Amino acid sequence: MGNKDLETERLILRKLKVEDADEAFNNWCNNDNVSKYMTWSTHRTVDDTREWLSIVEETYKKNLGYEWGIVLKSTNELIGSIGAYAKEEFDNRYEIGYAISQKYWRNGYTTESAKCVMDYLINEEKIKKFVGRHAKLNGASGSVMQKVGFRYIEDGWFEKPDKTNSYETKTYYYDVDDRIKKPQIEDSNDIAKLITDAWKITYEGLIDENYLMNLSEKDATDRWKKEIEANNKILIFKEDNNVLGVIKYGQEEKYGGNGEIYALYVKPTEKRKGIGTKLLNTAEQELLKDGYKNMIVWCLDGNKIGENFYSKNGGQKQSKRLYNVRGIDVNENQYLFKIRG
Repeated sequence: MGNKDLETERLILRKLKVEDADEAFNNWCNNDNVSKYMTWSTHRTVDDTREWLSIVEETYKKNLGYEWGIVLKSTNELIGSIGAYAKEEFDNRYEIGYAISQKYWRNGYTTESAKCVMDYLINEEKIKKFVGRHAKLNGASGSVMQKVGFRYIEDGWFEKPDKTNSYETKTYYYDVDDRIKKPQIEDSNDIAKLITDAWKITYEGLIDENYLMNLSEKDATDRWKKEIEANNKILIFKEDNNVLGVIKYGQEEKYGGNGEIYALYVKPTEKRKGIGTKLLNTAEQELLKDGYKNMIVWCLDGNKIGENFYSKNGGQKQSKRLYNVRGIDVNENQYLFKIRG
């Protein structure tokens, strides 16, 4: 466990120290508006802040969690803090918490620091499960969690330890599955074979038989190589060096107001194991980060397995269209999802 210094475009995230007490007290710890919906109460004297920072220093020494001061590069001013600690009541998920000086609200600094911290904790500290909570009345904090990719789980209730405030909360989770990752060029052939096999089995009786029989793995491999090289939004589910699922997503092709799932396929022999749901949820998480509130997917009319899958995962059937796919006309049904933020 390490608490190394981090850097973003506008911020330095560094260890806090007792010597920061005056600046931290004056910039945010003594502000009732900042602490109103926090787990801690307003610091009434700078000694309260020194006591907190002494605890933080002990946290560093004993590797009990993570805590950074948020420093504005342009002025070298300490403007807030952000931390992560394992919470037993949430199965030892790491809870992300942050506070920032009121005069710097609505500048995106909290989101910028949270994205940086999450990236570090996931990729360097290898932490895979997170939790976040905010007061229902503190929508700004919830907005930060959504932009980072947290997904709403349930409502709750919190009372400060000193009984000075209590409030309704929303709880969010962020889970990382190492088997879901961006594909590499060498995965293109496996993706092509998976999709070709899936088409032949799933669309039997729905698409012309000769068309299905003549699908070319080589052509599909070339297409997916280009997709991967273009750095399009694609994720694969890969286990024991085998690609078992793939999803492609992005901005809605026609109107652009929603996110869209362009393709989602699971290896036929691996269906009903939750792979499709994991890929769909991860794509939803990524679209939430990009600011989308809804996402759509078009499903071939008559594909009962696909229709049941999307309905089960929260999709609502909306409309139909006639669509040309690689030279053939097919009827498709649109499913709309409210992204869970």
